[in-house]
Amino acid sequence: MDADVSKLKGISELNKALLDLEEYENSLANSVNKYEERRTELDKKLCKLQESLPKMSALSTEAIRLSQIVGNAADIGIQLSSKVRQLDVAKNRVQNVEALVGNIITLCDCINNTQSALKANDIIEAAKGISLYLEMDNRTIKLV
Repeated sequence: MDADVSKLKGISELNKALLDLEEYENSLANSVNKYEERRTELDKKLCKLQESLPKMSALSTEAIRLSQIVGNAADIGIQLSSKVRQLDVAKNRVQNVEALVGNIITLCDCINNTQSALKANDIIEAAKGISLYLEMDNRTIKLV
């Protein structure tokens, strides 16, 4: 409020200036009260934050520990996945060898049966053996 009292002329102007000044003073007092209330609220919130600080610190420590556990679990998962792939490859190789051994046994039986059929002059059985021989995998035939 910028009123120059020396320029006021008469009681009514002084009373008006006094009322304006009181109104301005009341508005300032209200503002101060609002700021004090706000400060009280902020002080309460600050106290709550200070109380929760140790809990937050413990949570942070626990989060770091859990992060390390998850990282270790991920590493183990990657290693396990690699081992599973290796086992799958080994399993496929074993299955291929089993199939090859089965084919070799079948081929050997076929050859023996064909030879026996030829010695016994059983052309039909010999033809069956030769037919089975011709149906065999070339890889198996080369091994025998």
